[in-house]
Amino acid sequence: MKKLGFFRHTFRYPMRLQEVVRAFIAYGFEDWVVLLRLDRSFPFVRRLLSKRGSGEEQDMDRWHAIRLTFEELGPTFIKLGQILSSRTDMLPLELTRELAHLRDDVAPFSSEEVMTIIEDELGRPCHELFSEFDEKPAASASIAQVHTARTRSGHKVAVKVRRPGIEETVRVDLEILHHLAVLIEKYFPKAKLLNPTAVIEEFRKSITNELDFTRELRSLERFRVMFAGNPRTKVPEVFPEYSTRRVLTMEFIDGERLGSVESDTTGRFDKHEIARNGANLVLEQIFIHGFFHADPHPGNIYILPNNVVCFLDFGIVGQLRPRERETLMRVMIGAVNRDADTVTDGLLALTDAKHAVNTAKLSENVYDIIDEYIDVSLKNLDIGGMFTDLISLLVRFGLRMPTQLTLVTKALISIEGVGVQLWPDFNLVEVLKPFVRRLYYRRLNPRRILTDGYEIAARYGEFARDLPVDLREILKLVKTGNVRLTFRATGLEPIARTIDSFGVRIIFGLVLASIMVSSSLIIGATVPPTWQGISVIGLIGYGLAGLLGFGFIVALIVRMFRG
Repeated sequence: MKKLGFFRHTFRYPMRLQEVVRAFIAYGFEDWVVLLRLDRSFPFVRRLLSKRGSGEEQDMDRWHAIRLTFEELGPTFIKLGQILSSRTDMLPLELTRELAHLRDDVAPFSSEEVMTIIEDELGRPCHELFSEFDEKPAASASIAQVHTARTRSGHKVAVKVRRPGIEETVRVDLEILHHLAVLIEKYFPKAKLLNPTAVIEEFRKSITNELDFTRELRSLERFRVMFAGNPRTKVPEVFPEYSTRRVLTMEFIDGERLGSVESDTTGRFDKHEIARNGANLVLEQIFIHGFFHADPHPGNIYILPNNVVCFLDFGIVGQLRPRERETLMRVMIGAVNRDADTVTDGLLALTDAKHAVNTAKLSENVYDIIDEYIDVSLKNLDIGGMFTDLISLLVRFGLRMPTQLTLVTKALISIEGVGVQLWPDFNLVEVLKPFVRRLYYRRLNPRRILTDGYEIAARYGEFARDLPVDLREILKLVKTGNVRLTFRATGLEPIARTIDSFGVRIIFGLVLASIMVSSSLIIGATVPPTWQGISVIGLIGYGLAGLLGFGFIVALIVRMFRG
């Protein structure tokens, strides 16, 4: 049994493991099974391999076969494939495109099971909760299915019910996937750079969140606050009293599927306006709020009268910190301006680089990609394609984008594709321009500058406060013999002078920032004495800061010309 030790936990579910291995062998991946040495651990694998004969699947396109395998293995693998479809930083572009076509439509479960789940979760029979309830599902997917109903108060609602047993299915599959990821890292050294176990861990968090409908409810509530009063969009109202981890009740959206709008020839819809509205909403989510719908594909978009756009299915959302938003925007601006260095610096700031990178070579490759995509008019710029190529380039340099940024890329690609389908001349760059201006104005806002200055001063103040204590601890270790430092350095006098100069500048900058922040706080608090309603002490502080700053700049210029 020693050889089965690695899978001793997974072997609690031998039938499911057998289903997984059988599916991969059936679609022509017996070489993977052998390379992972599963045939050495499990007798049933050897039997399956011996029965494997020639079939049509052997001649099937490799990427297509992977998609079919995932579809056959059910919800967990379908969701994994959908997430991997956005990982162009890890996988071949052909595979990610194939995985993007994964079908998530499955047979519905029975109405009896639906009623039982609702009663168990909400504590009352379905007929007491709702005056009407359609037992025929309006939609059915791998995680849940949706039924229309009407509350006792008269609201028409959509009731999303989680598929029975799905949590246990996902838990078993995640355990198997984790063990397979460990084997991949063990027997495929190159794959270790992609960190498969970390990918599965990220997926575990994602699908666990998606299974908890209270998270989707909170996301919907947050989007309703974000877009309150916005006439271009509709966010469904949620009903917390009819919602739990397994049941989500929201306002029923009576609109047209985006696919129907695309094929409409009656002129009822302004497709150009819908394309712009959809793109504006996604860009606002990403760059203004930093909280965005991570999968705005046509199946998740409905159109209401007056070209109002409504996003559905908030199971997967992404978040960006303010600095990440600004850096991403800087990358886009740099690309439009053909500034490869700016794009390179931005991309490096967004990645989790853990090793030295040949930035000159990277910048050269970045310029080639920008030059390929951008013409003088920017009319035909394919932002999605350009970002996909840039991410693939980062992979070649051993760099990876954080998951949230790959979700941004996927969202941009999706909404750009939707725009082009609705309106062939749609240009995402034109929609992007107002957001560029808005972010720049925000960066130049005096309050923002003051806040940033205060944060910097506070951060360096903490550093200056802690430095003596840290140095004392280091000296104690050296005195007690717990730390030994042996080094020889010659000819470092110029470097020492430079470091000393930098130290003086940093200290001077901290003092200047402190004076500015203090003066601003004093003026804001109207500390007496005052002159025309303005604190005199604050004005003196500003004047002193101005004189010191001017003198410092003059000293730098003189030093530069002398040097």
